Amino acid sequence: PSLDDIQAYCDERREQQKPFLYITAEEFLDICTVSNWTLGKKNEPIYDWKAYLRQCDLYRQRHGDVPVGQRTVKPGAAVPLTSTAPDKYKDKW
Repeated sequence: PSLDDIQAYCDERREQQKPFLYITAEEFLDICTVSNWTLGKKNEPIYDWKAYLRQCDLYRQRHGDVPVGQRTVKPGAAVPLTSTAPDKYKDKW
């Protein structure tokens, strides 16, 4: 899907009172693009990107990430990572 498709799905979820709090459409597209739209060590293709987006948001929530709306990033600054973020995600995405 394109960024517009992913953003449309995020907007649809927000209208249903089920917004994504821990991941943005841009972050999700970056994650999937880097992995070449595959999952795991066997490089299985992502068949249902909407389900994967829901799982990415849930994974980040369960592992203590800061919600998107509460992140503090100054323009031009690097996005801060939680102290354990590199370890948490190195084998996941």
